[in-house]
Amino acid sequence: MTEQALLTDLTERYGPMLTIEQLAELLGRRPHSVRTSLRLENHSLAPLARRRCKIGRRVYFLAVDVADFIESSMERPH
Repeated sequence: MTEQALLTDLTERYGPMLTIEQLAELLGRRPHSVRTSLRLENHSLAPLARRRCKIGRRVYFLAVDVADFIESSMERPH
């Protein structure tokens, strides 16, 4: 799946911004686990944590940033 197709799918499913709960659902993890991972500097979610948007007390992630993160994570050799 290309990044553009992924972005279109994410936007249709969640809208332009994802909450932590939606991100957790997408990644197949629990929201608490995602929150914990976002606080760790050396975790695989660290690049996404740096791009989060806070509105009041709520934390959001732009769908374009999530698509970019997923695409770049898939390109890395394991």
